Amino acid sequence: MKALWVTASPLGPSARILGVAAGTSGGWVQTIYEETAPEKRLHLDFLCFSKSVKRGEIRTAESAEGEKVYCLNMPGVPFGVEPSETLRKQVETVIAAVKPDIIQIWGTETVVQNVVASCAAHIPKVVFLQGLIGVHARYYGGRLDSIGLKMHRRPGELIRFLAHKRQFARQADFEKKELREAERIIIDNDFLLSYCRSVKPDIQTYRYRLNPNRIFEQYEWSIDKCRRHRIFTVFGGGPDKGLHQLIRAAAIVKESFPDLQIIIPGVFHTDERGKLRDDGVLSPYERFMKSLIKKLNLDDNVIFCGRMSPEGMAKQLVGSHCFVNPSVMETHAGSLREAMTVGVPSVSTYCGSVGEFLQEGITGWLYRYEEHEVLAFKLKKLFDDNELAVRAGKAAREEMRLLRDAARRSESLFGIYNEILGCCEQTIIVHGRIIL
Repeated sequence: MKALWVTASPLGPSARILGVAAGTSGGWVQTIYEETAPEKRLHLDFLCFSKSVKRGEIRTAESAEGEKVYCLNMPGVPFGVEPSETLRKQVETVIAAVKPDIIQIWGTETVVQNVVASCAAHIPKVVFLQGLIGVHARYYGGRLDSIGLKMHRRPGELIRFLAHKRQFARQADFEKKELREAERIIIDNDFLLSYCRSVKPDIQTYRYRLNPNRIFEQYEWSIDKCRRHRIFTVFGGGPDKGLHQLIRAAAIVKESFPDLQIIIPGVFHTDERGKLRDDGVLSPYERFMKSLIKKLNLDDNVIFCGRMSPEGMAKQLVGSHCFVNPSVMETHAGSLREAMTVGVPSVSTYCGSVGEFLQEGITGWLYRYEEHEVLAFKLKKLFDDNELAVRAGKAAREEMRLLRDAARRSESLFGIYNEILGCCEQTIIVHGRIIL
């Protein structure tokens, strides 16, 4: 069986084959590739997009195993727009060259994913959902006004923000179109299912759990080995990730725990000390955070640690007292799943699918995004009670283990593809032909 995986940018195996950096997100693609690779009856090729590829160009590369990558131009306006005829024809050309039995589209966030769903109508397609624009658009910009915060933007920055916000809202319509045209989705939670059923009540649904990278299973948190009162959190280049709410909570926690630390991963404009720089290169959100940190007297408590590998993230987790996910919206909350897999006590906003795998007071703690005071209260409670922290951490690790093991026993992409193609267990489809 031959499958074509479509990602908006080079991620996981396609980045490796092309010899380019994989960026700061999309680790789930590599994780699922590693879970799928042992299935010898399945051959994968890849279609991705990059602004470094000229319009009209098709860049190709091939692995030693014969997996081929096709990389096309990513349009300058990547979402909230109709696909061009040039893009559509190029996608059709790649599909004709690959001759896949099935096409898997990773996500709904950009025009390139949307256009694939409408091409080659004779080939079955399935969308593996990650984010969800139709819901996320409601929370775009972190709802700063509703929580009493203002972020200063220069005139040009404000124009770009408003344009981006309008395009984001428009993308929700293209997402719905992609879901209807593909007709099938792969999901791992009921939060996703509830929205997709509202778009297309009879959409065909398949379950496949997004497990953290296996490296997180190799690390186990211990209260005796962590740095007390250190919080590790998510990468958040914009307000939707809620780092400002964590910073506000930290000011309250610091009154009881002056040695508090917050470690923030990801790509920010920082100096050699891990502090946001003083020059004019900062984004509006970086300037906002820098101002908030200074106002709340947290300069010595917040450290930006830069881009990290999965193993680097795991090491940070075992070295921290707890993990906080402060996002306004998460579909899967992958960073939270990683933290729970390691067994570090975790606090998260109640959003998206989080409530389906984190139980209040048992495997972690929940709070509303708007209520940073509640976050502060739960952090102080956790810091004050070692037994409570240890119990929750162990329960979280066990919950992730049970979910992971159940998924590995019962789920495979090859099985999903076979089901979509109408095969019985003894039948394999190869390039459109049934081989018994």
